Amino acid sequence: MLYRCENDPSYVGVEVKITKPEFFVWARREVSNFLFLYPGAKPSIDRPNADGHYEFGNMRIKDALLNRISSRFFSRFLKLQDKSTKDRIHVLTVLTSTLCTQLDVPHADFLDNFASCYSTEYLA
Repeated sequence: MLYRCENDPSYVGVEVKITKPEFFVWARREVSNFLFLYPGAKPSIDRPNADGHYEFGNMRIKDALLNRISSRFFSRFLKLQDKSTKDRIHVLTVLTSTLCTQLDVPHADFLDNFASCYSTEYLA
């Protein structure tokens, strides 16, 4: 987080407003809860208010893939800014399917596994 805030131009103005020990206490609890609810998912830190800082109240643990899908860069690249997470996943699934077909790579198992990783509740 700190490296990103200090070195990534897209994070200009974003600050880390918690200490390292505070973060570790928070992350241990939140990641444990996340992995209990979504075993096998890869946790990532998300800021619900993308213009806000890394601080309590503006951090949550989210699946890394879903976090990437909802990132500004990804959204702008695929023109998905106004789409829901479900719609973004649908677009990604269609793109993956098309790419697999063009490369003659079997994709049915991949798509089934991808879709089964997320409950309807989690995608809301």
